[in-house]
Amino acid sequence: MKLNFLCNNHRQWLRENPNAAQSTWAKAFDRSQELAEGGHFLEAARQAGCALETADILIAQSRAVSRNDIHRFSESSAQLVQLLIDLREMQLAHTIIQGALHRLQALMSGGAHRADILTGCKRLMSIGEGRLQVGGSAGHTVH
Repeated sequence: MKLNFLCNNHRQWLRENPNAAQSTWAKAFDRSQELAEGGHFLEAARQAGCALETADILIAQSRAVSRNDIHRFSESSAQLVQLLIDLREMQLAHTIIQGALHRLQALMSGGAHRADILTGCKRLMSIGEGRLQVGGSAGHTVH
């Protein structure tokens, strides 16, 4: 996915420091939840975006994608999509779902943990069900 929630310097630093990336992911994910619970959806979405971008970095840097990598990515994607829906940013939520599904599909093609990936895909698709069309460019719903 091509995301831009992190600045270039921070992104590069996280790529070079996987332990720091894991810590950054956890902090951004947790902070997003706290902000959302307080009704600060825009800032929560920014933090969720940072978590998602960091999760994507961890996957890209991983020699063997783990179940934890898939879980981080799926949870971060779902968190960001839900916040975007809360902010009524339906097109952006749709774009994030499409990008996340594409990324997860690529992981499955690479032989990663199929059941975990399918769980993540189903969760993403169910979040926008009824409010977003999740499918191809023709607007078909994926089941």
